[in-house]
Amino acid sequence: MTSQRPEMDFGRLIYAVRPTPGPLPVAVMVGVVLVIGGFTYLTNGHSLLLGGIAVVIPAAMIAAGAVGGFLEQHRVHEHAVLLGPTWPRNNPYVIPVSTIDPETLTVHYRANLIARRLQSQGLPTMRMAIYSTRAVSFVGLSYEKAHQTSNPAELKRYGVVRAIFSGKLMPRGDRSLWALGVRRPEPLLAALEHAFAASGRPAPGVAARAAANPIVEPSGRPVSGAGE
Repeated sequence: MTSQRPEMDFGRLIYAVRPTPGPLPVAVMVGVVLVIGGFTYLTNGHSLLLGGIAVVIPAAMIAAGAVGGFLEQHRVHEHAVLLGPTWPRNNPYVIPVSTIDPETLTVHYRANLIARRLQSQGLPTMRMAIYSTRAVSFVGLSYEKAHQTSNPAELKRYGVVRAIFSGKLMPRGDRSLWALGVRRPEPLLAALEHAFAASGRPAPGVAARAAANPIVEPSGRPVSGAGE
């Protein structure tokens, strides 16, 4: 167990964003619920009770999967990136900017499929919701060392999730690939470039290069090479 880092070590907050759904994912989720409810209503003697149940249950399931995007927040400070929910007394993952490789900044389309390619289902490094279609990734401090109070690799709940999704053990190492779901990658990229400069490691143009060369998941190929 590690001691909590003081807030002052993080430096000034440059940018903060939550991976909330945009208009299209919201429309899709609402449409799915209404179609299920309408179909149930029409095929069960116009029963308002069954139709209502068919709306409430899928809505609750979708809400349970989407709520993470409203609790999660990506915070870019001058000297550290903080990731995780923002409820009171929660300890975030802290990735020092000094450990992030600027050349690994990458923009992903169809980001909710990235875990399939990387076989990273269940890892705490996938900081996105089920509806995330865009993400920014980078290689930085390992998730084992980034959490302030515990090592996720030693927590049973992560081991169970990994076993369910991929059957693999939690990867161990000094560095991890972090993927942050966002609606618009450009502001997050700009904030990271600013943080590199504030930490004494300027990387001019890295944000523009990443934005200009996105890759599509789950193939991991450039957009131009994926027929999009």
